[in-house]
Amino acid sequence: METHGQQLHAQGIVIDGTMVIFRDYEPYLHKILQGGVTGIVLTLVANEGFMSAIRSIYEWYGRIERTKDISLLVEKASDIERAKREGKVGVLFAFQSGSPIEDDIRLLEIFKKLGLRVMSLTYNERNLIGDGCAERTNCGLSDFGVEVVREMNRLGIVIDLSHCGEQTTLEAIELSTKPVLISHSNAKALCDHPRNVSDATIKALADKGGVVGINAFPYFLRKDGKATLQDFLNHIDYVTKRAGVDHVAVGSDIAETKIKEDYMTKDGQLGFGKTKYKPEMIPPWPWILPAEIDSVLKFSNLTKGLIQRGYSDDDVLKILGGNYVRVFKEIF
Repeated sequence: METHGQQLHAQGIVIDGTMVIFRDYEPYLHKILQGGVTGIVLTLVANEGFMSAIRSIYEWYGRIERTKDISLLVEKASDIERAKREGKVGVLFAFQSGSPIEDDIRLLEIFKKLGLRVMSLTYNERNLIGDGCAERTNCGLSDFGVEVVREMNRLGIVIDLSHCGEQTTLEAIELSTKPVLISHSNAKALCDHPRNVSDATIKALADKGGVVGINAFPYFLRKDGKATLQDFLNHIDYVTKRAGVDHVAVGSDIAETKIKEDYMTKDGQLGFGKTKYKPEMIPPWPWILPAEIDSVLKFSNLTKGLIQRGYSDDDVLKILGGNYVRVFKEIF
């Protein structure tokens, strides 16, 4: 079992549907390779504006150029397969909110030309596109949000609905002519948290060919935060039973690089951009990640866990990255 898991992990295209790298980027890229990960959907900004996004793109162009022996920018789906062949990390640029386009939909095309391939519509809070999952209201897409969904479809930018309110999510799924992602959220039925998704959302997303990426953050896996790899696998099982194995993947959302120093307020609360998490949504630091998958170096444990749960080799390869590749090929 151990040998088979390692071999299958090395064979597959492994994609983390949400990764955050705050600093020490070059050592971390080496770490990603060591963990057998082929591609990462890299968060450039969360709830920030146009200039923050431009600065982050500029910085990451330089980083990828300086590490071109081990990384490449993914602009088309075949670049992921190229990264696998060449033993490199394929980096997909992503925004965790539509806030960088501000009130100008024309900026979507500019960002697409600069490399943007995945964009979440909201980041917890309401923006000009729609309501986020932490809002008091649940009002769905704005008229501007409807235009954004249509333009993302036209341009070939993947729509991500993590952090969106349920009505925003359901309306975007219905409106989109392409599959969508919920790249780093879990099943609400197993852990009732605003960041997790309902059975109705899982079904609607699967009916349109989309994918849910399971998140390793402990309080999205279990209410008490005492999560293990088995809890992570339980959420994969749950989505698979309700939507099918073609509609589940991994979006770890793990940040191993100095998150406490860079993104904590004085009272220990997490904050990104303009968003500060409320204690009832994410408890104060410290959090304890599931020990078996608290580092990208341990991702092969997930492969072994899926095998132990009876998933076939083909299904394991879909969950590890094949389902993302299918969506990316259809969209860009």
